[in-house]
Amino acid sequence: MKPLFWLCGIGLAFGVANVANADEFDASCVKPTTQIPFTYQECLNQKGVARVGNMVQTPFGDFPYPIGLIDKTGKLILPALYHEIDFPDDWAYDSNTEPSDVLIVVTQRNSQESMFGKLGKNDTFGLVNEQGEFVVPMGFYDDIGGFYRGLSRVAKDGKYGYIDSRASVVIPVVYDYAGLSFIDGFASVKGQGKYGIIDKQNRPVIAFIYDGAEVLSERLFAVAKDEQYALMSPDGKFLSDYQYEMIIPAYYGDTYVVRQQGKYGLINEQAEVLIAPKYDYVGVDFEKTYADDNTDDKIYFKAELGDSTESFAITRK
Repeated sequence: MKPLFWLCGIGLAFGVANVANADEFDASCVKPTTQIPFTYQECLNQKGVARVGNMVQTPFGDFPYPIGLIDKTGKLILPALYHEIDFPDDWAYDSNTEPSDVLIVVTQRNSQESMFGKLGKNDTFGLVNEQGEFVVPMGFYDDIGGFYRGLSRVAKDGKYGYIDSRASVVIPVVYDYAGLSFIDGFASVKGQGKYGIIDKQNRPVIAFIYDGAEVLSERLFAVAKDEQYALMSPDGKFLSDYQYEMIIPAYYGDTYVVRQQGKYGLINEQAEVLIAPKYDYVGVDFEKTYADDNTDDKIYFKAELGDSTESFAITRK
């Protein structure tokens, strides 16, 4: 999902966008004539709405600020009063996938410390539908995350839960912490001072007895005690001892970067060590991985220790 702040300068590239036809650079990008002139206008997405605003100069570059929504007729259906309006990626006009049926997250900042406000502070959130009508009013929740596979994490009065695409509560807002999204049907949550993992029916899959818990995939969890992580399968079977300070997905080949005593290595979903944790850095070597001569379709990782670099080839699964 792309927050609008990532779109620095895009409005200047298109210029004033009050045209009743396609963008001159992209015939599939339709920008209807607006009833109110705006200097920034996006292409109508697959749902027939688009963000609009006026470009302003800021210390961060040129941005449309604030922003609102128009429909396919060019009518302003949501006033240009908001700092962020968040669509799913599959709503994009050039997306090849069916747009998901979810609500639109809007954010407003009250701080006047800068053009964008004090980022992350004094924010208010709401949810609107494709007609620009509020389904959840601004400020009802203290935080609303973007929708992922039909669910969004929400926060209220220091507690967390999840709502569905129609804003119905599906996981009660009772947890002290909840992961940003469900991953493969599971989410990490915290209750009564301990972490566990739940499924979409709010059933505990991993008991609330750990100092930390993370969902790495549908086949692999990480649980922590005394600041050390162990790997665990969804049925509660330990796949490793408590030995890692950090475990994060490498996002290639079902592999995970681990840190042990300050050094980095690589493991797979079976907790097998692919690269021993003895390096200063471990990461994907994109140049080798996507090289034309990589006919075996392997994933290459580079491991750095001081001034030396080693290369490791991992077979894709």
